[in-house]
Amino acid sequence: MNPKCRVFLFVVGMVAVNMGAWHLVSPYHRTASKTDSAILDGLQCKSMVDANGTVHSYITFTPFRLQNDVPPAVILYLNGFGENGDDGLMQIFENFGQPVWEMKRRFPFVVVAPQCPIGETWNPDRPPIQQALKILDHVCAATNADSDRVFLVGVSSGAGSVWSIATHFPDRFAGIVPISSARPSGDTQETASAIAHSGIPVWAGFNRRDKEEFTEFNREMKSALLHAGSSPHYFEYNARGHDCWSRTFRSPALYHWLLGQSRRTQVSEPFRLIDVNNVAESFESAAGANWSAQSDGILRSPVSLETDGFLLSREPVRDFEIHAEFLTAPDAKPGVVLQLIDDDSKGQTNWTLTMCGSEAGGSDLSIDTPREWIADIDPLAQRSISDTEWNDVRLSADGETLRVEVNGWSALQVSDKRLAVGMKRFGLFQAKASATPTEWRWIRVRTSTDARRIDRGTKEQD
Repeated sequence: MNPKCRVFLFVVGMVAVNMGAWHLVSPYHRTASKTDSAILDGLQCKSMVDANGTVHSYITFTPFRLQNDVPPAVILYLNGFGENGDDGLMQIFENFGQPVWEMKRRFPFVVVAPQCPIGETWNPDRPPIQQALKILDHVCAATNADSDRVFLVGVSSGAGSVWSIATHFPDRFAGIVPISSARPSGDTQETASAIAHSGIPVWAGFNRRDKEEFTEFNREMKSALLHAGSSPHYFEYNARGHDCWSRTFRSPALYHWLLGQSRRTQVSEPFRLIDVNNVAESFESAAGANWSAQSDGILRSPVSLETDGFLLSREPVRDFEIHAEFLTAPDAKPGVVLQLIDDDSKGQTNWTLTMCGSEAGGSDLSIDTPREWIADIDPLAQRSISDTEWNDVRLSADGETLRVEVNGWSALQVSDKRLAVGMKRFGLFQAKASATPTEWRWIRVRTSTDARRIDRGTKEQD
């Protein structure tokens, strides 16, 4: 079927489902104007005329319940090579458009989706991205958008350009989401270093059984980012084919994470990546538990029916962050731990967050001595824990606040005055009675002496 026919049927079908929810304005029946000034709710086809008189078609989505006093966040979406054209519709037909439509009544972002012309790319030195940024500025102004919460999202070749654009405009975006990324132009190590230095948060994903050219690049970029000091959410799905965007763009965790990002709260200081073959330099094993380094940078936890196995940081700190990936079994009980050390250094108390597998019960935060239950983790975070794919866990302590994130979900946040007293150690553990060891990788840490937040409005502050 002709692509334009498919687009026409898709649009007609959507309008029939919900008349009035999709405000369709054809880009081919316009009076001469520099821009479309009206911003309506829902999905719209629009156009902008450049100084040479060329019409550039694009699509916008505006939330149905925009609050006048709350500037919305914005997503600039870049299509892949297969959706290049001039019809003004194909750019979101088979990827981002469908999930947005499914969530239309509760989707909180303004979306700007220009279309890359045939024979062109989104590379930062090419005209299409310059035009796209002009369209983005126009829509942001028309919707009174939050300039500190503008995100760059792309798939395939569009995702490859996301990396390059982020290095050219490091102060423009609050986060980037390259999905099933093709290899961009430029050196991978240099790109990763620039992104890590800028502090731009990253959420990326690809399929393990995609073509080798895609899996090879994404694994290479992930490693380069981590070694450069970035801490990306980088998911490798156990699936075949190029399409991991259908799963990614339907994940509420992604949008939950995006809404938590802002340019004003980005941190510029790098994470320190732990070499699992020399883990003893930074961590010590408590109670004689044997944490063993495996091939490919994997650390395996001990299994015991009598005692918990702890791996704790050697040097106490005031505040910290520890991020890691873990692969668990249905019957395993892995976790992360914060150990409070009294000012007199005579007493210590472990706050342990157990992240149970699917057959090992619920996950919760508790204190070991005296035994005290604190909180269960969020049910959506619990349900996201997989025993077939690597999971991402992030534990941070800042003053009186303890935060845990699992697979992009805010698993829990606890405020307790006890957390602000004395110094802390942190690390990993495996609960007793776990029948199967948990595997850990990409362990990275940042302590209170490292972190420096960037105030984008004025200047960098310690």
